[in-house]
Amino acid sequence: MELAPEAAVAWYRLGVARGHSGNHAGAKEASQRAVELAPENALAWYNLGVASGSLEDWEGAQAALQRAVELAPEDAVAWYRLGVARGNSGDRTGAQAALQRAVELEPEDGVAWHRLDIPHYPTSA
Repeated sequence: MELAPEAAVAWYRLGVARGHSGNHAGAKEASQRAVELAPENALAWYNLGVASGSLEDWEGAQAALQRAVELAPEDAVAWYRLGVARGNSGDRTGAQAALQRAVELEPEDGVAWHRLDIPHYPTSA
């Protein structure tokens, strides 16, 4: 980011673009920089969590997504992703709680409802 090294939104967008192109390590790096520059940006934390999960860094994903839901407690998608990260870490109780919150916020989300009934979680979201 030569032109705007301190622009959190630019780092956030770079993280999203890298993630969409399959460069998950690059997405995590850019998203980490975004949260350093804008620690109250829920979307940046969410993107860091998604990138971490894509790398199967479930502990990192949980930490980032937990912060995302603290900053944006009505974000059903972040709650869903937090549930997946917790499930993939072996925290079934925590996963169920996060997924339950996701379906409370978005009752039409069939994917979250389905995950609530899965006894074991696959390692992808």
